[in-house]
Amino acid sequence: MASFFRWRIADKVIPLLNQTVTNEYPAKSNVISSIVRVNKLKSKEPQLFLPWKTLTHVLSPADDLRNPVELVKLLRNQGLPTKEGIIDITLCKQPLSIVFTVDKHVFSKIVLTDICANEEIIAKSSCLFQGVSPKKFLLNHGHQK
Repeated sequence: MASFFRWRIADKVIPLLNQTVTNEYPAKSNVISSIVRVNKLKSKEPQLFLPWKTLTHVLSPADDLRNPVELVKLLRNQGLPTKEGIIDITLCKQPLSIVFTVDKHVFSKIVLTDICANEEIIAKSSCLFQGVSPKKFLLNHGHQK
């Protein structure tokens, strides 16, 4: 459900990676987006992370990849918050990852829109909706008081 954000993160990272990639095959969005993970730990705002070790394995060993601190700095310099709802970009030391924090309201809106647009897929693949007709599940997205 976070594929929208995975692709937007890849779109932000790719140009910066390709500035330093010496390989004739530059980094591709589909490869980078596939390694972006959703942080499953509870936090105030949703977070997605790009594991540095995995990123370096995806790229050619001959590539002189920027150091993670420099890459985070360059990503932040592109402007925050972004129109996609990314409100912060930080570096996590353990495990070494670039962390993208997303506004929870934007995240909810995008995920709920995706669920509504793909209800048949969700009903078949999600344990939350197993056995429920795709037309019968209801999502209540209200404000808590």
